[in-house]
Amino acid sequence: MFDQAAETAHQEIALLRPLAEAGSESHSAALADALFSLCAALTEQGSHKEAAQAGAEALKIKDALSVGGAPDDSRPTAPERTAGTFGTALSASLVHHAEWLFYESGDLRALMICDEAVSRLRRVSEWGPNRRVHLARALHSQAGFLLRMADVEAAWRTAAQSVSEWRKLFAEKRSTHHAERLVQALALMSTVQVRKGHTRAAIDSASEAVSLARKVRDADKRRTVPLAEALAVLGDTMAHESPIKALTVSSESLRLYRSLARKEPRHREALAVALAKHTTILLKCGRVTTALPLSLESVTLTDTEANTRVPVPGDKTVLALVLGARADALKMAGDHDQALTLARQAAEASEELAQRLPWFAPDLAERQSRIADILLAKGELSNSVTMSLIALRTYAHFRQIYAPLPWLDVRLTTSYVRALVAVGDLRRSARGIRRLGSTLREIGGTEGVETAVFLALLALHQWAANHREEAAASARNAVRLYEARGAERPGVRLELATVLEMKGKMSVEQGHSESGLRDLITANTLLTEFRKNGHENPSLVPFQVRCLTSLGSAYHALARDQEARAATREAVSLIRTDGLSATPLEIAVDAHITFARIRLERRAHLSEVAPVVRAAQHMCTAAGATSGLAKQEAELTDLMRRLTK
Repeated sequence: MFDQAAETAHQEIALLRPLAEAGSESHSAALADALFSLCAALTEQGSHKEAAQAGAEALKIKDALSVGGAPDDSRPTAPERTAGTFGTALSASLVHHAEWLFYESGDLRALMICDEAVSRLRRVSEWGPNRRVHLARALHSQAGFLLRMADVEAAWRTAAQSVSEWRKLFAEKRSTHHAERLVQALALMSTVQVRKGHTRAAIDSASEAVSLARKVRDADKRRTVPLAEALAVLGDTMAHESPIKALTVSSESLRLYRSLARKEPRHREALAVALAKHTTILLKCGRVTTALPLSLESVTLTDTEANTRVPVPGDKTVLALVLGARADALKMAGDHDQALTLARQAAEASEELAQRLPWFAPDLAERQSRIADILLAKGELSNSVTMSLIALRTYAHFRQIYAPLPWLDVRLTTSYVRALVAVGDLRRSARGIRRLGSTLREIGGTEGVETAVFLALLALHQWAANHREEAAASARNAVRLYEARGAERPGVRLELATVLEMKGKMSVEQGHSESGLRDLITANTLLTEFRKNGHENPSLVPFQVRCLTSLGSAYHALARDQEARAATREAVSLIRTDGLSATPLEIAVDAHITFARIRLERRAHLSEVAPVVRAAQHMCTAAGATSGLAKQEAELTDLMRRLTK
């Protein structure tokens, strides 16, 4: 059929082109129709590049007609080609071409081709269920394009139309095919609703998809894939509000994918994705030790797949996802060097995709931002600023071509401001904080974890700028938000402990030692529980060392000398000097200094001081002159001088 359609289209084009070139708008419109027919037929023949040329020419003619004004009635007119004569099959083939154009070439004309197909299918949609099926499929594809291009409002409207069409079709004929298509439409709608910030509605859509997919699988045990996919979407969606509940859903999806992969190797790639997504949810729950082996398994599966067949474009997407999840797990486990290596590999995979498919730029920007965060954790402050700025520029280019993504704007700007505050660039960090606050107000995120992170950053900036009262108020508000979300997201407890430690330290320095002490004790208790409850990993040690050091200073300010010595002794005992990065090294040296200073000022237990001071001096010497510890080295020299007086 498509061979005949292509031949007919070629004949029509040969006849119509001279008439269209003579200036007849009606013949130009007919020529565009013939070119669309040729595009559709060539697509089904597998001649995608030739189809793209025909489609591009048809779009160019249509664009010229749309601005050319009314047709000239004095010229002979060509018979109008109706949607019926164009044919449902050819319209559906136009959608196939649009999908190839978008996902293989990144060509934005794909959306215009899909619009053309939807327009033609709408005109024949009342002619029978087969045409309506093709229309529903076309709307689903169109919604996917729009979502990738960040046109969230249009994607939401189109996804709603797709869901509506599939509902009607399923109501008329309760076939397995229609049920599975409705599951896919609901899953896509859920993803769009998350982007709109309608998380509860997204959970409802994904839950409906899961419920329907269960019924399909109950009727036919072989229909496992739609249920596994729907559960994965529901798990991802629930993780935005309650990662603990999301774990149950994600675990079931992972179990199904394991079963599928055991039976058929072609499902191994989907299993790798499921493992990576489950890892991410585990990390949100703070379960690092459980996440680590799963993230390693996902990477291993991807390596196996790469060794058994030639990678296709989709493999880069999977590779970036699994490497990124593994890097996140290693970062939280304190292995910053390996995390950085894998994060860079994930960014390289995303960059290869973004060079060919521009709508992958947000994925790339997020990967670059995660690299910046790891560099900051390693103490490479200037490199962190540079990388976070690169991430913002990547996103800015995407935003200029397509549309803003406020959630990504918040994520990238937060990373950038955090790095600027760390290096002490208060002028630029002030601009970033204003932008971040404006974006959060725009998306209505005034009570979530993102705002808590923003307030903690604001407090650090204000404290560095010597705005002490404002900093304390920001820290109090951050603690309030973290405490409100702690039950839903255990993963934020570490952030809550960090902010409590910061707030307590600020209170002590302002002379409010009692209230500061309470915050520091709470923070230390949280960290102790966090480390004992299955979260033993090196990344938590620097946080507790810093907290215990601040706690020792608070006890010292209240003349509670025994408790001050105990806190600083515990802080120093937790430190291992091997493999310390620059930031933990600074924390370790500060802990030693506080240990020595407290004892020297009380002239008590002086025999403990000299070994601790010498150990800190050795750390500074081993770090070298570029470590940024010159101030600490001078203080250590002064402490040793005071000790030998």
